[in-house]
Amino acid sequence: MYLTDEDLTKEVPFENGYHATIRWTRHIADHARHYYANIVCIKKTLKCS
Repeated sequence: MYLTDEDLTKEVPFENGYHATIRWTRHIADHARHYYANIVCIKKTLKCS
């Protein structure tokens, strides 16, 4: 399934009764993946030390 620009501006339910656009939730998910990858890298570095 492909999302259009119009799809990305649709609002969806979010935490505590708030609403957010699909674009914003994808942006936040990208941050979470980035931070998780950094944590994994740090753990691997510490194990090798």
